[in-house]
Amino acid sequence: RQLAELAPDIVACQEAFVSEEAGADTPRLLAEELGMNLFFSPAREKARVFDGREVRSISGMALLSRRPWQTRESIPLPSDRRDGERVAQVGAMELAGVLLTIANLHLTHLADADELRRRQLATVLHHLSGAGGVGPILVCGDFNTTFDGPVIGPLLADSSCVNIRDAWAAGGGTGPHGTLVGRAAPGPCIDYILSMALDGRRHPRFTSSRLALNMPAEPGGILPSDHFALTTILHPDQPELVTTS
Repeated sequence: RQLAELAPDIVACQEAFVSEEAGADTPRLLAEELGMNLFFSPAREKARVFDGREVRSISGMALLSRRPWQTRESIPLPSDRRDGERVAQVGAMELAGVLLTIANLHLTHLADADELRRRQLATVLHHLSGAGGVGPILVCGDFNTTFDGPVIGPLLADSSCVNIRDAWAAGGGTGPHGTLVGRAAPGPCIDYILSMALDGRRHPRFTSSRLALNMPAEPGGILPSDHFALTTILHPDQPELVTTS
């Protein structure tokens, strides 16, 4: 219901639960209820507890979109046997006369694995750099690291190859915006929407960034997700020139 109220053009989901044994398919249910196209990539199959019993399931990646995907692919990422396989999604579609490319990722949650997170993110960025996209490029998802940590900070500081911008901040997002449910406010933010600029170092304009899916349906009720959502409005036909010192 809250997603329907937002009326998004694109939704990037991580840890999308699917179990044939339990008859549960979260991403397909969302797509059908919202009338959106579904691009799903299965990952991390194992036994999980669902509705009070243990069932075989997958925790995959899902991109929902109003417009059909022109191209879509799943990208295997470096992994650790303690964590299971990790995949990223890359899809492209025409939006306002330009080609939008979006990567959806979920980096490892292992506390001692910053180097693995760097390699996973580097794999996605390398793929996007070689794809030759001519329009806006977004990299979003659950990075399992904070903005000032050793994974994202150096990436934003180094503009020698590509330029990376925090789209949520560029769109006017301000103040504490922790994304983990159940943590003492404001809590850490580990979910991001990043803009990646190639070929002339131009980013699209972003506006109206805010937190979403952060209220229960009714007082004391269930939250839509175990992470709050970050939202922003992308203006793909209004690029901004990026300058660096």
